[in-house]
Amino acid sequence: MKERFQVHGFQRKLYILIVGVVLVFGLVATLMGTFFIQSTTLKEAQIHVRNNLRSAWAVLGAEQARVQQSIAWIGSKETVIQALRGGDLGRLHLRLLRIKNDSALDFLTVTDRQGTVLLRATTASTAGDNVAADVFVRQALQGEASQGFQLLPPERLDLEGEHLGKKAFLHLVQTPMAKPSRQQVETQGTVLLAACPIADENGVILGAIYGGVLLNRNYELVDKIRSIVFGDELYRGKRVGTVTLFQWDVRISTNVTDERNLRAIGTRVSADVYDRTLENGLAWEGRAFVVRDWYISAYDPLVDMKGEIIGMLYVGALEQKYSDMKRNLFLFFNAFTLLWILVVLALVTHISSKFITPIHNLAAAARGISEGSLDAEIPPVRSRDEVWELAEAFRNMLAVVREREEALVRANQSLTATNKNYMEMLSFVSHELKNRIAGSSIAVHTLQRNASGCLEADDARLLGQLSATLEDLGEMLRNYLDLARLESHEFAIRRREAAFVAEVVLPTLDRLASLSDSKSILVKNQNEPSARLTTDPQLLGIVYYNLVHNAVKYCPEGGVVRLASRERPDGFQFEIWNEGEGIPEALRGRVFDKFFKVAGDGRREGTGSGLGLFITQTLIHMLGGEITVESETGKWTCFSVILRREDGEGADPGGQRG
Repeated sequence: MKERFQVHGFQRKLYILIVGVVLVFGLVATLMGTFFIQSTTLKEAQIHVRNNLRSAWAVLGAEQARVQQSIAWIGSKETVIQALRGGDLGRLHLRLLRIKNDSALDFLTVTDRQGTVLLRATTASTAGDNVAADVFVRQALQGEASQGFQLLPPERLDLEGEHLGKKAFLHLVQTPMAKPSRQQVETQGTVLLAACPIADENGVILGAIYGGVLLNRNYELVDKIRSIVFGDELYRGKRVGTVTLFQWDVRISTNVTDERNLRAIGTRVSADVYDRTLENGLAWEGRAFVVRDWYISAYDPLVDMKGEIIGMLYVGALEQKYSDMKRNLFLFFNAFTLLWILVVLALVTHISSKFITPIHNLAAAARGISEGSLDAEIPPVRSRDEVWELAEAFRNMLAVVREREEALVRANQSLTATNKNYMEMLSFVSHELKNRIAGSSIAVHTLQRNASGCLEADDARLLGQLSATLEDLGEMLRNYLDLARLESHEFAIRRREAAFVAEVVLPTLDRLASLSDSKSILVKNQNEPSARLTTDPQLLGIVYYNLVHNAVKYCPEGGVVRLASRERPDGFQFEIWNEGEGIPEALRGRVFDKFFKVAGDGRREGTGSGLGLFITQTLIHMLGGEITVESETGKWTCFSVILRREDGEGADPGGQRG
C-alpha cells in the first residue's frame, strides 16, 4: 500500500507540474502569437508596399526612357535635319504627326538654334514663339539631351496641343483629412518631357526637338503601373492595389475611386502626407485614408529638372485584405493553441498513469541509435503503464527516423538526377549559343572586312564594338560549356605522347591570330619545336588557349607576349608572359577563384565570366600539375604551369581519370 501511495503521489506531482507548465506556456504563446501576428502582418504589408512603390518607379522610369529614346530617334532622322537646313516644313509636319501618333506622344515640337518654334506636330499653326527659356530646350540647344517632369502653364499647353489645356483642367474636390485650401480649379499640367539637340554630321547644333506625354488624366499609364505592380487582383469587389500621380497635392491621374465608383480626379492628399512629402521632401509610408478607404500606402515626391517638388507618386494596398488576414491568423493560431493545450493535457493524463518499464532496454536502444544504427529493437513491455507508452513513442520515433532516412536517400537520388538534367541542359544551351554566336562573329568579321572604307566612323566603331562583344560572349559561353563539362565529370583524361608545339602551341596561336593582330601584339614563340610530353593534348589545349588568350587580352596595344617551355627532371614546365598593368599582390591569390574577375589595373572588375582561370587550374590539377602566377604591377604578368611526370605514365594511354 505504501508503494502504491508513493507512485500515486509522484504521478500527481508530475501531472500538476506538466499541466501548470502547459497552461503557462499556452498563455505565453497566445500573447506572443497575437503580438507577432499584429506586428509581422503590418511590417510585411509595409515592406510589400515599399517594394511596390519601387516597382512603380521602375515602370515610370521605363516610360521616361521610352519617351527619351523616341525623341532621340526622331531628332537623328535625316528629314528633320534637312528641314532645319531650309527644307519643306509642311512635309515634315505630316511626318512628325505620324511619328508622334506612332510613338504615343501627346506633343512633339521642333525649334531652330535660337529656340524659336519652327513646327509643332499637333498644332502646326502655333509656330513662331520662342521657348529657349525652357530648361529642357536650353540644355538641348547646348548639345545635351535631357528628360524629366515639368509643370506647364495652360497657355503653353494650348500651344503644344489644342486639347492638352482642356485635358489638364480640373475642379478640385473637397476631401476628408486634406489640408484646407481656397483653390477651386487646377489649370497647370504635369508632363513627362524629353528634349534632344538636332545636329548635322559635323556636330553643329541646328536646333532642338522636344516632346512628351501629359500625365493629367493619363489613365492608361496609371492602370499599366497597377497591372504590372499588383496585377488585376480583386478583394471583396475592390481593387487590391491603387496607383496615383499627384500634381502637388491634387490627384491628376489615378485608379482610386470615389463613392460613385468614378476615378477620384481632383481629390487631395491627407494633411499628414502633405506635410512630410510635399513640404519636407521625405517619403511617407504607413496606414493612410485614401478618399474612402484605408490603405497601406507609400508616397514619394515627384521633382522637376530644377529639383523642385511638383507632385507625388503613390501606391497603396487595400488594408481590409491585411486586416482580414490578420484576424483569420489570430483565430487560427488561438484555436490551434487551445486544441494543442487540450491534446497535451489529455496525453499528460494518460501518460502519468503509466510510469513503469524497463528503462535500461530503452537506454540500450538509444545508445545504438547514437552510434548510427537504425536497426535497434526495443523489447516488448508487457505491462500497460507509463514506460510502455514511452517504448511505443520510441518505436514510433525510430520508424519516423527510418522513414526520413529513406526519404533523404530518395531525395538525394532525385537531386542527383535533377542536377544531371540541369548540367545537360546547361551544356546543350551553351553549345547551341556558342555555335550561333560563332556564326554571328564570322558574319561581323566578314562585314568589317568587306565594308571597310564604306562605313561612317560611328558605324565602324559600333561594328567593332559588336565584334568585340560577340568575341567576349563566345569566350564566356566556351567557359560555361567547359564548366558544365567539369561539373558533370565529362572530362576524361586520355594520355599519350604529344608534340607540344605542333599539337598545343600552334593551334592556339592560329585561333588567336586575329585578336593579336588587331592589337599589334608581338607574340614571341620561344618554345623548343621538338618538345614532347606525355599528356592529354586536348585538355592541355584548353589550358593553353585560356592562358594565352588572357595574355593577349590584357596586353596593351603594341605590347609583347612571350611563350616558353622547358624539360624538368620531374616533368615539363611552360610559361606565358605578357606586358601589361599586372596583378596587384593582394589579388594574386584570388585570380583562380570561381567567378572572380579583375581588370588589368586590379582596381575594378573586368569583363568575361570569371571562369577561365578557375577552369584552367582545375584541368591542370586533373593533369597532375600545378599553376602559379607572378607579376610586377604596372609592368608584366607571368603564369607558370608545371606538369609532373607520374609513375607508370603512358602505361595505359586509353585510361580515364575523371
